[in-house]
Amino acid sequence: MIPIPNDQAMTEIMIKIHPTLKKLDFEILTELIKELNDDQKLKKFVEFLEDNYHNDLEIEEITSISLSECYDVESLEIETSDNQEYHLIFDDSELEDNIRDELLNDSEYEYMYCEGIKADNINPVTTPFTDWIDEIINYDGIGSIISSYDGSLNELKGNTVWFRGN
Repeated sequence: MIPIPNDQAMTEIMIKIHPTLKKLDFEILTELIKELNDDQKLKKFVEFLEDNYHNDLEIEEITSISLSECYDVESLEIETSDNQEYHLIFDDSELEDNIRDELLNDSEYEYMYCEGIKADNINPVTTPFTDWIDEIINYDGIGSIISSYDGSLNELKGNTVWFRGN
């Protein structure tokens, strides 16, 4: 467990451990440490900040950080002053199965499947609904399903992934 910083000295200790954090606002850093309260997750957050694939993310522009869930998997939601939203999922090992379950129960996907049958684009005998959902996941990838920004899911070390939410 990470001690919650209650003064400038504790913040300076955290910055020495993870120098990238020095660009964060003190209140945001305090909130981050309260939310995560786990050094491994904090290291994953630092790895996310140092990732080269989001050059448009300015650390100084982060306005809020909160733990949330994405398809029943714990994630860190990061918002910036330009209203960009990032989601950092610490362990994606159950993500694809959870997305599949959600799509199987989504009325919009049921509707698209039925419309595909009506248009003779889907043969329900050879392609049942569950197989059609699997085809969507396999063809488009889960990034295209969960990232409304660019349809990509970016991998970090281990099972950690992140995506832009909007």
